[in-house]
Amino acid sequence: PPFITTWGPAGNSLLLRSRNWLARKTLFQLMAEPVLRVIRDYNQQHGMSPVILDPKNIGLIQLTQLPACFEFPRDPPADHFLYTSPWYESNRDSAIEFPWDKLDGRPLLY
Repeated sequence: PPFITTWGPAGNSLLLRSRNWLARKTLFQLMAEPVLRVIRDYNQQHGMSPVILDPKNIGLIQLTQLPACFEFPRDPPADHFLYTSPWYESNRDSAIEFPWDKLDGRPLLY
């Protein structure tokens, strides 16, 4: 689903997947296309390559800082899409005690 909505993942529903696709396409036209037009004009004026935004055919690695477990259920990402986190040092927090005595059965929010 588009990032500015409260919609959940579409799962296998064709209707919901179509809704998400249409919303993303519309958002792209409203938000990204004007910026890309300026970039493309600049690139053309200066003899640079055009901007390619097709993630399946771009030929470059795409990195995300989020762990894969935060991803919505979806088709597997392309081979050039890499999750690079979690980023932490294994002994970083070893000196910090967790307040286990504060747990009282309520859900723990992190």
